Amino acid sequence: MKLISSTAIALVAGVIAMPAAAQMGNYGASTSAPPQQTAAQTGQSQAQPAEKGGIKVSNKAGKAITELQQAVNANDVANIPAKLAAAQAVAQTKDDRYAIGELQLKAALAAKDNNAAVAAVDAIAASGYLDSGKVAQLYSSLGVELYNVKQYPQAAALFQKAADLNPQSPEPLKLLAEARNAQGQHAEGAAALLKALQLSTAAGQKPEEALYKRAVAMAYDAKAPAAVELGRQWVGA
Repeated sequence: MKLISSTAIALVAGVIAMPAAAQMGNYGASTSAPPQQTAAQTGQSQAQPAEKGGIKVSNKAGKAITELQQAVNANDVANIPAKLAAAQAVAQTKDDRYAIGELQLKAALAAKDNNAAVAAVDAIAASGYLDSGKVAQLYSSLGVELYNVKQYPQAAALFQKAADLNPQSPEPLKLLAEARNAQGQHAEGAAALLKALQLSTAAGQKPEEALYKRAVAMAYDAKAPAAVELGRQWVGA
């Protein structure tokens, strides 16, 4: 069984792809710092990201990030690791760290290197630039990629991170349930689906019939006492 994420990892990367990619393109190969806008021009503090989510890399990190961007765009795999390390060494702000993480993710996706992609998403999360919902979406989407190549433990770890970041959403729990079930952990899968059902109900949403069926099936596979109660809930739903 393959999972289909609501947003494929490549699409998510495109959605969150830094406006800085275009912004950085304005000074491209230039070794000078990127042009700075005044607070009056942006209508906000210099310390805040530019309007509409634009990224403003620091003067100290600008040159290194530009060089990393050039290496990634050219798919210069021989030099990307050194450029990445150099950029990470001079990063000053959350904007810097996010810009580097996004380029790191782009390089990992181009190389089809899932382990490197996990490290990149961890770096994006650690930057503090994105809200937790977007980071959770990244973890979920990358988890789907890993699940679909049968790396179930790694996928489950990412789905768990997504669930922890977005505790009111049932979606990461549904994915986590499938990963646990694929690992043969049927009871844990049923428990994750039960929690997803509870979250949906608490939000005033009627849980899908298919979700009840899946939860009951996992609980029966696990010979869990919850199977009977889930069956009753499904009938009464």
